[in-house]
Amino acid sequence: MMENDCRKKILRCILESALVYLGLLAFISILSQSILYRHTEKLFASAVLIMSASYMYKNRKRYLAICGTAEFLLLSVLLIYYFVNDGSQTSLVVDYMSFSLNAICLVTLINSLLNYKLSKQILAGLCLLPVLTVAVVSWGYYLSTGAWFASDTLLAVMQSNFNESKEYLSDYLSATGLAVGIVILLAVIKLWWTLSSLNFFREQRWLKIWVALTVLACLIVGYKTRNNLVVNIVRDARSNLQKYDAFQAMQAKRKEQVKIALQDDNAANGIFVLVIGESQNKEHMSVYGYNRKTTPWLEEVFRQDNFLKFTNAYSCHTHTVPVLTYALTAKNQYNELQLEHAISLLEAAEAAGYETAWLSNQVKYSAWDTPITVIAREANQQSWLNHNIGETTATNFYDLKLLDSINNLKITDKMLVVIHLMGNHSTYEERYPQAFEKFSGNNKGVDKYDNSILYNDYVVSQIYEQVQKLQGFKCLIYFADHAEAVEEKLGHDSGRFVWSMTHIPMYIGFSEAFRQKDAAMVNTLRNSQDKEFTNDLIFNMMLGLMNIKIQDIYEQENDITRAYYNDDIRRFKTLYGKKLVREDLQ
Repeated sequence: MMENDCRKKILRCILESALVYLGLLAFISILSQSILYRHTEKLFASAVLIMSASYMYKNRKRYLAICGTAEFLLLSVLLIYYFVNDGSQTSLVVDYMSFSLNAICLVTLINSLLNYKLSKQILAGLCLLPVLTVAVVSWGYYLSTGAWFASDTLLAVMQSNFNESKEYLSDYLSATGLAVGIVILLAVIKLWWTLSSLNFFREQRWLKIWVALTVLACLIVGYKTRNNLVVNIVRDARSNLQKYDAFQAMQAKRKEQVKIALQDDNAANGIFVLVIGESQNKEHMSVYGYNRKTTPWLEEVFRQDNFLKFTNAYSCHTHTVPVLTYALTAKNQYNELQLEHAISLLEAAEAAGYETAWLSNQVKYSAWDTPITVIAREANQQSWLNHNIGETTATNFYDLKLLDSINNLKITDKMLVVIHLMGNHSTYEERYPQAFEKFSGNNKGVDKYDNSILYNDYVVSQIYEQVQKLQGFKCLIYFADHAEAVEEKLGHDSGRFVWSMTHIPMYIGFSEAFRQKDAAMVNTLRNSQDKEFTNDLIFNMMLGLMNIKIQDIYEQENDITRAYYNDDIRRFKTLYGKKLVREDLQ
C-alpha cells in the first residue's frame, strides 16, 4: 500500500511539474510570439525541483502559495521586458525563469531547516529582499519612465549619490509607480510572515537526505542558469566598474608608455581650452535654429571668421561617465583598445610638455572612482567648486563662478585647460540665477531648460572673453557630453533612448594668431562643419589641434582636423555601438 502511495505521489509530482513547465512555456511563448521548446530542459528541471519539494511540507498549499506569489512577482517583470524590447534574448529570459524557480525553492528549503522563529524571520527577510528589489525597481522604473531597468541605468545609479537619486525620483517618479511599489511591498511582507511559519513533515523518513539532494540540485541548476536576463544587469554594471578600477590601476604604466610612444616634440605652444557642457540639446539653441532666442552670444560670434559650428555632432552615449570615459581617452567606439590601456588626454598632453588644469563645477559621484575622476586628479592644477563632494548634487555656485578658477590659474606658455560645467543638468531651475528666468509658456519643464540654455550661453561667452585675453591663447573647443530629451520628458536615460538625447552642440573659437598660422587646419575644419562626428573622437581631435603625435595611439582617420578624416556616415554609432547614426538621419 505504501509503495502504491509513493508511486502515485511520484506520478502526481511529474504531472504537476509538467503542467508548471508547460504553463511557463506558454507564458513566454505568448510574450515572445514564438513557440519555445528547445534548450528549456533546465526550466523543466526547476519545475520538478520546486514541485517535488512541496511534498516535504505539512501545509503544502501554503508552500505553493508562497512559491506562486514569489514567482509571479519575479516573472511579472518579463512583461516589462517584452513591452519595451524586441525579445531577442529569449535564452536569457528562459534561464531567468529557471533561476528564479530554483532560488525560491532554495529559500523555502533552507528557511524551513531552522528551528527558531526569530532566525526564520531574519533569514526570510534577507532572502525576500532580492524579490522585493527586482519587482519594485523594475515596475517602479517602468511606470515612471516607460523603460526597462538596464545595466546602464544601474551603473548610473551606482555612480550617483543619494541626493542625485532623490532629485531624479522627484522629477520622474509617478503616482502609479509609487502605488505599485507599495502593493508589491505589502505582498512581500505577507510572504515574509507566511514563509517564516512554514515547516516540514518532521516524521518523514529520508527527509534530511531528500532536502540535501534537492538543495544540491537547486544549486547546480541555479549555477547553470546564472547567466540570465536580470542577474546580467548587475553583472554587466559590475564589469564596467572593474574596468574603471583597472583604468586607475594602469595609470602609472600608461604614463610611461606614452612617453615612449611620443613621436616628436613638435606639440604646439599656447593655451588650449576644452569646455565640457552637460545635458545640452542643440535643438533648444537658437544658433541651431530653435525658435526661442536662447543663444544670443553664439549667434553673434558665429558671424565672425574665427568661430566654427558643427551641425552633425552626436554623443557616443547618453550618460556622462560612459561619454567622457571615451571622449577623454584613446578608447572609442571604432577601435578595439582595452580601456585600461587607453591613455587619457591629460596623460598625452603632459607627456608632450603641457601644463594641465581641470576646473569643475561638477560633483564627484559617490564613492566610485570613474575614469573621469582618475583623469581629473592627474591635472597639475585643479579647482573643484562643489565642496560637498559625494554628498549632494546641488552646486554651491552657478557655473559663472568658474571665472574665479580661471583667474587663479598659473599660466604657462604651453597649457591645456579643461573646464567641466554643470550646464543644463536637471533640476534645471537650479542651474541659473533668477535674472535668467526669461521664458514662460505652457510647458514649465521646457521653460526652465531653455532658461538654463540661455545662462549657459552667457557663461561660455564670459569664459571665452576671459581666456582669449590670455597671452598665448589658441582656441576654445566646446562640446556637450550628451543631450536631454526635454520635449519627451525622458531626461537622458539610455534605457528609454530617443535620438534627441544624442543631439549635442559642438563649436570652436580660434584666436586670430591661430587662424592665420594654422590656416590649412582651420580651413579643413570649416569644410567639415556638416560632417558626422561622435564625441568619443574628441581625443583625436584635440591631439590634432595640439599637434601631438603618439605612435599606435593617434588615429588620423578619427581626427576631424585633418583631410583624411573618415566621414563615411555608415560607420558612425552611439550607445557604444548599439545604434547607428544613419538611422537618425534617415
